[in-house]
This record gives sequence, structure tokens and C-alpha cells, in this order.
Amino acid sequence: MRRKDREITDPSQIRRIMQACTHLNLALCDGDTPYIIPMNFGFEEEDGKWTIYFHSAGIGTKIDLLRKNPQAAFAMTATTRLIEGDLACDYSMAYESVCGKGRIEIVPDGEKIRGLTAVMRQYSAAESFVFDETVVRVTTVLRLSVDAITGKSLDR
Repeated sequence: MRRKDREITDPSQIRRIMQACTHLNLALCDGDTPYIIPMNFGFEEEDGKWTIYFHSAGIGTKIDLLRKNPQAAFAMTATTRLIEGDLACDYSMAYESVCGKGRIEIVPDGEKIRGLTAVMRQYSAAESFVFDETVVRVTTVLRLSVDAITGKSLDR
């Protein structure tokens, strides 16, 4: 990151920003062309290892692409606020963001509930969740094992 004064590396601050985000943009490889899609997500962090979960249909462009190349990147943004100025070049945006990259894979059936629970925790204050087994069976759960993650804050 060019602006080290805006970099966030503290896991508790990264977690706080991620919890404030409503979605993330997932980037996959489509040959020489990037493919990006907004996704609902959930995450876990254990011993400095970040894992991000998504739910998906079992077919479609995203599934086809990750089967060809499991490398992925992501970006999420929270706390945006326009900063106005006298001149056009004085305008800016206050925000916090988290970006990273890693390897994405389809979660085996026996581990789907863990991923779906992480997604539910992102959007609900409930302590536990009941899942319909019929729906879980036909839902594809994706797991992004994060290799690199960083946060950034610009708040003037």
C-alpha cells in the first residue's frame, strides 16, 4: 500500500470494518479478463487466518470460473462520506475498506452449515440458526482462504 499512514493491519480493526460491510466484491479470473461480482458474505478469523464464506447456486459463471482458476481477490467498503471542497480536486471520500486475495473452493456437504452460519452472523444478531436441510442440500457454499488481507482508512 502506497499510503502507509492509512493502512490498517490490526486484526481487530479489520474485523470491525468487515462487520460494518453489507457486501463484498469478489473478483475471479476469466482468462485474461477479470470477472467481478457483488456477494453477501460471512467470515471467520482464527489465529490470524481469515476465511470468507459465500452461498451460491451450484451452476453459473462464477462456479465455472473458480473451477478453472481458484485464485480470487476481494474488496469491501464501509463508512463512506463525501468530503466537499472549494475546487473539484479538493473533493474526496472518507471511507474504510478491506481488500485481500486468496484461494476459493466449494465447501464439502459436511461443512456447509459452518459457512452458512458465518454468513448469517454477518447480517443477524441471532445467536443460533436453524437451516432447512432441503435448501442446504441444493445450496453451494464457497470458502475463500485468505492469503493476504489489509485495511485502509481515509477519514478527514
